[in-house]
Amino acid sequence: MQQQAASRRAPLPRWARLALGTAAVASIVLAIQWRRNTSTPDYLQACLNGEAPKRAVLYETRLEDKKRGGRTLQTHWLRNCGLHLQKKPMQLDATIANGIGYVQVDTSKKYQTIEGFGGAFTEASAKTWMRLPLHERKRVIDLYFGENGAGYTVGRVHMNSCDFCVESYDFAPVDDDYELKHFDGSVKHDQAEMIPLMRAAKQAVNKRGQDFKLFASPWSPPAWLKAPNSIPPMRPTITFDHNRSMLGSAHPLGLRNSPEAFAAWALYYSKFADAYNKQNLTLWGFTVQNEPEFSAPWEACRWNASSTTDFVRDYLGPRLEKDHPSLLLFVFDHPSLL
Repeated sequence: MQQQAASRRAPLPRWARLALGTAAVASIVLAIQWRRNTSTPDYLQACLNGEAPKRAVLYETRLEDKKRGGRTLQTHWLRNCGLHLQKKPMQLDATIANGIGYVQVDTSKKYQTIEGFGGAFTEASAKTWMRLPLHERKRVIDLYFGENGAGYTVGRVHMNSCDFCVESYDFAPVDDDYELKHFDGSVKHDQAEMIPLMRAAKQAVNKRGQDFKLFASPWSPPAWLKAPNSIPPMRPTITFDHNRSMLGSAHPLGLRNSPEAFAAWALYYSKFADAYNKQNLTLWGFTVQNEPEFSAPWEACRWNASSTTDFVRDYLGPRLEKDHPSLLLFVFDHPSLL
């Protein structure tokens, strides 16, 4: 027994100690790098990468009982990367009752106009909703759009497929149909599940005496309208020569760079608005492109500021002004950069 105990207490060989020490150092370095990449906000990562110091103002919200509200910023990161931080208190006029906070809004001060609040109508959400019993479908609509619900009045629908769809689809099935003579004006794909969900939401909003504001956003044009891509698409439903697919995007422009392609894609917006009008879903507006600076592995189409300007000024703007003058048009639909 004493010999066994002594053997267990024997020191490790030098090579083993060196190996363990190296592994420990490597683990710490990897942990720090992972921490920075996953937990550090982008605007702080720049400081940690050694860029020039910046200044920032941190507003700390406090309730009347001096308790903090909201997320606490880890200020030591700011100091360590040379960011000079000025802290200012922001008092919230709030009371706590039964664990529920109430914020008092000063309606005498008005700034920008908020058009409303809402959510996205995707194929995934519509499929889930349609599989509910009828009474549960009604309950979902009431909770989001009803008189005693969240009060949603705004909705967003994807024009063509997106990453919340079962598979890729579009409404211009004939290749090189630049005049869109074969455009599916019935939007048959959306009729099965998406349109019933939007109609139910619209009915609930109108019942409250408010307007239902529905806008559309494209993730990708049809594959035949896309520019050649150097990167093969992942699991494409439809693909053309030179890796043209609804999935992924060429850089810096995802659309085929030709006047006929620009004109056809602008016409596509107009025909989509016509089709939704026939379904008693009048669009409120469009965004030019969902996440225009992201070459996503799902449906995507890159645009930069210059190409967006050319497209809106020379093609999409004039087309919508002619066919749908009341529609609004929004650019830079890229929330991660706002």
